[in-house]
Amino acid sequence: MKDIFTSFAATAVIQVVTMLGGLLTARLLLPEGKGELTAIILWPSLLAYGGSLGLIEALAFHASDRKKDITHVLSSGLIVTIPLSLLLVGAGYVMLPLILASYGLDTIETARLYLIYIPLNFVALSLMCILASRLQLTAFNFLRMFVQISFAAGILFLYAFDQISVRWFAEASLAATFLTMMIALGITWKNRWLGWRPDKQIAKTLFAYGWRVHLGAIALQANLRLDQMLMSIFLPSRELGLYVVAVSLSGIVNLSASSLVVVAFPRIANLVSAREKGKALGRYVRLGLLLSLLAAAPAAFFTPWLLHVFFGSAYLPAHAMTRVLIVASIPLSLNILLQSGLKAFGRPLAASQAELLGLVVTAVSLCLLLPPYGALGAAWASLLAYSAVGVCLLYLLRKHLSIRAVELLQPTVADWDFVSSGLGVISKRTKSVLRRFFLCARK
Repeated sequence: MKDIFTSFAATAVIQVVTMLGGLLTARLLLPEGKGELTAIILWPSLLAYGGSLGLIEALAFHASDRKKDITHVLSSGLIVTIPLSLLLVGAGYVMLPLILASYGLDTIETARLYLIYIPLNFVALSLMCILASRLQLTAFNFLRMFVQISFAAGILFLYAFDQISVRWFAEASLAATFLTMMIALGITWKNRWLGWRPDKQIAKTLFAYGWRVHLGAIALQANLRLDQMLMSIFLPSRELGLYVVAVSLSGIVNLSASSLVVVAFPRIANLVSAREKGKALGRYVRLGLLLSLLAAAPAAFFTPWLLHVFFGSAYLPAHAMTRVLIVASIPLSLNILLQSGLKAFGRPLAASQAELLGLVVTAVSLCLLLPPYGALGAAWASLLAYSAVGVCLLYLLRKHLSIRAVELLQPTVADWDFVSSGLGVISKRTKSVLRRFFLCARK
């Protein structure tokens, strides 16, 4: 339970800092500049994710096996991912002028510069997933927070010196990723996990697991980003800027799922009994779904106020699409946890099948809804796709693992014991903090 609260705290900080960075860039660059920055960061990020071949997820899964030497696993992963990242940089350098042809030359050149993000991100994520798999969640959560905090700090630094431009903000993002990678290297070195002992057999097993999970990962990213990809090509940058802010605000609902999945995957993967794994998955799913519902209601009600206060009146036209995306975030939260469960059971291909179905629904919905309704149509397409994926995941869990939907979604007495034990931990810590404060005050 301690790891869950640590993960929640880290995700809450990330959410707040990300929102701060988002509102700063939104206010300083306005919708058009925000759209340009989104396009610059979007395509290299998609290349990194799409070309990773599932090796990051494979590293996380195999590093959870205590029987395997962690140095062999890590070095076997890095010997493949680093050259792969350089190939992706070359491909992106050729592709970006074609993809961003409707943007200016400065935007294209900045996007090419941002391709450096790919190798930096590959190394950083490889090291971070090793920390998470070996349950060093404090270090992992620190790195998750650091990359967002350093980016927001970079934006504030540039603002203080009146260096406000899309290019400077993109470079601040690169600097944040580089610093995170260096700290991750330091932590890994301290744990004596760094070494150059690649193993051919381990590399093969990484590929064998990776390609199966990668199908779903590609489909997931397409479900999450296909709308922005098409908008960056066919719609004005202002429309994309409004939509990105709507996506950012709706992310409040995913706070619980994003926090729980950090703990859920390694915890479930480390369990031996399939029955215990199923019980643990159900507990995380129910808790995540409840917290998502509790976050969605006030977020939807106060949407216009939140947009006006945090992002400015220029973003008020995004209120309708924001509310649709807030509702869509509820099934998305469920999907995140269900997929982590399938992967922890060693069934990544099943999760991939659900996401492929979602990709089909996304593509068809965008073709039908994006031309007549613009960004609002993209929001409705997301809701349809996430709902379809959720239904499919529940079906696949029953088919492959004999876990019924009612077992995952129906609350139990054990859930209350689980939550109350966590509240007890908070209470003890609160009492300890208050006691220390009182003693300091007396002195």
